[in-house]
Amino acid sequence: MIFADYECSSNTVIILQHKSIVVKTEIGKCIHTMKAHTIPVIPGHFNVLYLLSLAFNYMESLNLEAGRVTMSETHVSKVSWWTTLSLAIQSIGLVYGDISTSPLYVYSSVFTSGIKNNDDILGVLSLIIYTILLIPLLKYAFIVLWANDNGNGGAFALYSLICRHIEVSLIPNQQPEDRKLSNYKLELPSSQLKRTQTLKQMLENSQFARILLLLATILGTSMVIGDGFLTPSMSVLSAVSGISKSLGQGSEAMFADLGHFNVRAIQISFTLITCPAILSAYIGQAAFLRKFPEKVGNAFYESLPIIGDMLITTWLVSLIMVIIWKKSIWQATIFLLVFGFIEVIYFSSQITKFMEGGYVPIMSSLFLTMIMGIWHYVHKERYMFEFRNKVCSKYIGELAMDRGIKRVPGVGLLYSDFVQGIPPIFPHLIACMSSIHSVLVFVSIKVIPISRVSLEERFLFCYLEPREYRMFHCVVRCGYKDKLDDALVFESQLIQNLKAFIHLKECEGSYQAEVNFIDMAMQRGVMYMLGEVEVVAQPNSSFLNKIVVNYAYTFLRKNFRQRNKLMGIPPKRLLKIGMTYEI
Repeated sequence: MIFADYECSSNTVIILQHKSIVVKTEIGKCIHTMKAHTIPVIPGHFNVLYLLSLAFNYMESLNLEAGRVTMSETHVSKVSWWTTLSLAIQSIGLVYGDISTSPLYVYSSVFTSGIKNNDDILGVLSLIIYTILLIPLLKYAFIVLWANDNGNGGAFALYSLICRHIEVSLIPNQQPEDRKLSNYKLELPSSQLKRTQTLKQMLENSQFARILLLLATILGTSMVIGDGFLTPSMSVLSAVSGISKSLGQGSEAMFADLGHFNVRAIQISFTLITCPAILSAYIGQAAFLRKFPEKVGNAFYESLPIIGDMLITTWLVSLIMVIIWKKSIWQATIFLLVFGFIEVIYFSSQITKFMEGGYVPIMSSLFLTMIMGIWHYVHKERYMFEFRNKVCSKYIGELAMDRGIKRVPGVGLLYSDFVQGIPPIFPHLIACMSSIHSVLVFVSIKVIPISRVSLEERFLFCYLEPREYRMFHCVVRCGYKDKLDDALVFESQLIQNLKAFIHLKECEGSYQAEVNFIDMAMQRGVMYMLGEVEVVAQPNSSFLNKIVVNYAYTFLRKNFRQRNKLMGIPPKRLLKIGMTYEI
């Protein structure tokens, strides 16, 4: 079957075959072939122009040739039921620490003045049972756990999942280098996407919505951190606050600790073991207190939960339901209203005790949010400065013609966070040293909003013309759980992938000559060059920007671990290049 489109060239056709979609010219030459299961066909509508763009431009990235990746559906291997059951047993002692200890203090926090009427015990027990069945069991175990990021849970995992499907990240993350990953899903037009297009466009076009989404994620994470180190020393008098302790920390722990286990293991352990055990404990205590009401305050202790993180999780999951799961708007609205209403009630009960100690974890959460927000703001502005001041590609050609530039034997690795070209720190290096290594690789560390990047998909290379100058650009794609803390291992992996890239580009004779040249340069040593960038506020910027950049960010940067220590770079092979960015 052949489809034509008046906007397309008459000598180009799209052919739908049994297993693939083929783009061909009039002489029958195959230009591009894609697996048919990756192209959802919309009945009555076929965007040929889009497919042509896909065929010719999708692979137009930093490294067209090195995009030969496995394209498997996921990095998370399937496990047997025996392994899942083993993980379920192990999760009992690691995941449910907070929710399983909640029976120790709930009744004492409810009846702070003693039990006046035994029927009140049944009322509280009913509230506890309905709450546990709705929040930890229904919401988390059977809905939220499925909103994981390749097996990882938590607020940042939800944020990274959303950023991969809509362009809401404040730092560019929708480049082809990002999407060419086996667990970085590329979505194509479909009938299901029409329902969510309005919401996606609203979020993508609203700077306020993008900032709000990031701040909510940071705040949710900060609440968990702040609650973790302040809970043991706090006390709450609110009746509902004692119950929400088991919800706020215990339920979120089920999701945040998901990366250590899997969804089925958590569902099995909570549904079959933890939930029945906790309900039995509450029911048994209620029966005991109806007979001995005077002993309510002797066996329990009190603590302060933060349930705000659950509200943020509810909001993020409702977005995921519409944008990623393709659920209808009314289904996501019911989820948001039902669980949001319950959590707002619990949260409001804690706000009433704000002046009685509840302000401490809330203020600590806001403080942590401010720190992470400042760091992200300056990092984004630094990236945009490099983008505006990137070096044009013809600069390398001019450099090759400059007889005053000496080539030093060896391999140089110039590190930068900038992906879309040559960073502005390189001309600064040339101006100071007037020499470069015989083999120079611009290494751009690109953090992708996924948990891990497999080794075969980590390195992307391209030549910087002229090729005989032996300068390359390498994008190293890392997930937020990947670590590059062994410089020697990283160095070996990079060189091996560089040789593989050259093998794809050169004929056999030229390939061997280039590999021999690289091996000789390796024998002379590898030098790591890092930009020691000082970020300052522009003189004409606002007073607030000067405070944030010149003082707050500078203080944080001086007290954080430096990149060379995080990457394990040997000090004797490290060269730091100083430069000042004005943002």
